[in-house]
This record gives sequence, structure tokens and C-alpha cells, in this order.
Amino acid sequence: TDAAIGKCTADKGDVVVVMPGHAENIAAATSLVVDVAGVQIIGLGHGRNRPVLTYTATGGTIEMDAANTRLSNVVLIASVSAVVVGINIDADNVTLDNIEFNYDATGDDFVTMVDVDAIDGCTIRNCKFIAEGIAGAEQAIRLDDCHFVSIVDCWFSGNWSDSVIVGEGELGTDLLIAGCVMYNADTGDANGIDINVAFTGIITNNRIGTLYAAAVANLLDPGSCLCT
Repeated sequence: TDAAIGKCTADKGDVVVVMPGHAENIAAATSLVVDVAGVQIIGLGHGRNRPVLTYTATGGTIEMDAANTRLSNVVLIASVSAVVVGINIDADNVTLDNIEFNYDATGDDFVTMVDVDAIDGCTIRNCKFIAEGIAGAEQAIRLDDCHFVSIVDCWFSGNWSDSVIVGEGELGTDLLIAGCVMYNADTGDANGIDINVAFTGIITNNRIGTLYAAAVANLLDPGSCLCT
């Protein structure tokens, strides 16, 4: 896949089509670098017939480093303990859709599945985030100094020690979290959505379940977002 991206031309509408049943390993930060603007990487197939990218080292990651790019319809599997970051979003107007994050065996996990850092514009839509029901992962999505981020119609199930979605570092603006379903097996507080800096935006129509035994209010820290 990385080699195919290298043959693309920036902002010409190039599409890399990944065939059903395709499998490759993500073993380093250079294994898959999306560094050509305007390129879409689209997997074909359904379920586990979709392309499967397996993380075989803790430093393996997918780097979304160019603007207006898209990664769609692939399965990402942690096959080692403590993969630091599954996908780094470091460019404006990146879209992730129809992606499944999952794990291979007991003890395999992503510390952070998606890290969105210092960008303007990002859409994460119709993705499935699955972690083990025991400690290991920290957050599904981390937000820092990012603006116009939409997280819509996603499903989260697992154990995240920080929260399912975390906002930290520098604040962001115009955040939308809508239509998501979240279950966190961690028993700490604030473990659904924890926007613990003054992000602005809207958090609406989500469902959050937890094993936390105290106040339901602790499931959500909205920062400065409007909640409906």
C-alpha cells in the first residue's frame, strides 16, 4: 500500500484500491505513510474479507501526513502488546470511515487507536473500536489542539483506562461527537468522554455504558461543549 501511494500525484483525485483478502504488516512508523495530498485508500470486501493490516511491533503506526486524504474499509489488528498509536492524524481534512480496530489475542492492544493532533478538519465516521475487556488500552481517540473534528456513528467496546474519547493538551474548537455508542469496562470515573480542556462544540445523541459504580455524571466531562 505504501508503495502504491508513492506512485500517486498530489491533488489529482488518485485512489489506491486494496483488494479483498489483502494482508500486510505494520511494523514501523514508516510502514504506511499517507504523504500525498488528496489520495484515497479504499479497501474492497466485507467483514474480514476486507484488507487486514496487522501491527507486529509497538512502534508500528499509520501516518496520515497529507491533507485531504482518506482511509476507508480496512481492518486494523493489534498483534502485540501496547502498540503506541494505531493511526496518527497530522494533516488537515483527513477522513477515516468504515474502519475496524481490533486485537489478535489476550494481551494485544493499542494504547491509543487514533491520535488527532494540531490539525484543522477531521472526520471519523462509522468506525468500530474494539479493545480487550481488561486493562491495557488507554484511549480510543485522543484529541489535542484540533479543530472541526467530527466523530459520528462509531461503536466503542473495551477497557480504556483514561476514557473512550479524551481531549487534552491544547484546546480545540467546533468538535462534534454524535450518534456514538460506547461501553467501557474500566471502573474509574470520567471514562466515557473526557474533554478535560475547554474544547467547544457539540456532544449529542450518544449512549455511554460503564462498570463505574458511582455517579453517572462522571461518564462525561464535556469541556466547554454544548451537550444535548
